[in-house]
Amino acid sequence: MFSLIFKRCGVIFLPIVLLALIITASFFIPANYVSYIDLAMVVVWIVLIITVFFVLFIGWLEYLRYQITIDQESIKINRGIISETQTGIPFRRIREAVIERGIFDQIIGTSSLTFTVSDDDGNGDNHSQESKILMPALDKNVAIAIQDLVLEKAQVEEMNIRQGMIAKQS
Repeated sequence: MFSLIFKRCGVIFLPIVLLALIITASFFIPANYVSYIDLAMVVVWIVLIITVFFVLFIGWLEYLRYQITIDQESIKINRGIISETQTGIPFRRIREAVIERGIFDQIIGTSSLTFTVSDDDGNGDNHSQESKILMPALDKNVAIAIQDLVLEKAQVEEMNIRQGMIAKQS
């Protein structure tokens, strides 16, 4: 839950930068303007606190409204706070399922799962386009379980390359 929240925290950095600028500027302002600097610091602290609570609240709502359902023919992703978005991906269109773990994800034990989806039905047409669907901030074990289940149901071939040898798995 917290990784989804913290990935949305880019908004918090602006008040922190403003606070650092005000503190730095306070060393160069004449003494008769110090009361304005104090007032500005209080305002920036209030904005910072409100922003932190707002971002945490929005992240918590996003977490509560995020749902993944896997049935016999597709994977469905429901998300949204004010308006709900439902994405259904038929297994026959899934070409790839990739787990990505950045440094922040590794620290807190989460992963992002990305599906590459083709818009064709597998009928041999070479003019198909692919799109990517991202499932962010999943627990590492949940992401692996979803990837394994989806690849099994999609019957996508998985390639393991080890020491120059290629072994196909299905």
